Amino acid sequence: SVRPPRLHQGVARRAGSAKGTLYLYFKDKDDLLACVFVDMMDGLESRFESIAPADGTVLSLRRLLEFGLDFVDETHFFLMPFSPGSAVLRSSKAGASHQDRFVRHLDMLAGRLKACMDSGLLRPHDARDAALFLVSLMRMFMTRKFMRGAKRPLREEAPEVLELFLRGLGAKRGRS
Repeated sequence: SVRPPRLHQGVARRAGSAKGTLYLYFKDKDDLLACVFVDMMDGLESRFESIAPADGTVLSLRRLLEFGLDFVDETHFFLMPFSPGSAVLRSSKAGASHQDRFVRHLDMLAGRLKACMDSGLLRPHDARDAALFLVSLMRMFMTRKFMRGAKRPLREEAPEVLELFLRGLGAKRGRS
């Protein structure tokens, strides 16, 4: 089982400095965590803006999924402690920032999904709920990857995630 490094050890190692040196720049671990989180979210948002806008097609939805799955793959060790209701969110300065940034990210994603609704690819629905559903599916596939010890990139799961998002698990016949 692979364990994530302690935040300050990992950051110090990547910066090529000692752990103590970090505290010349950051007040404490919470301050370091908040700065890392803000930097990560800034990168996510700028990358998100760089992908082609949704034109309501399956291809644009798949590109959006691949982008999201790549992000989850790249940041999974950092994101896990930020699950809703986690102690990290309740006890750290990063918690409030995380909540605001997550809502902002959901709204960006919801805008893309609204274009898919407008085109008829997705049935009309609350776009933020659709964004939450899509984020939940991506996290589910991340969890499955860990449970299976899979090495392949999550991006390769995009067709299955897309199928679940578009069709769900319901049978083709009517609801009972």
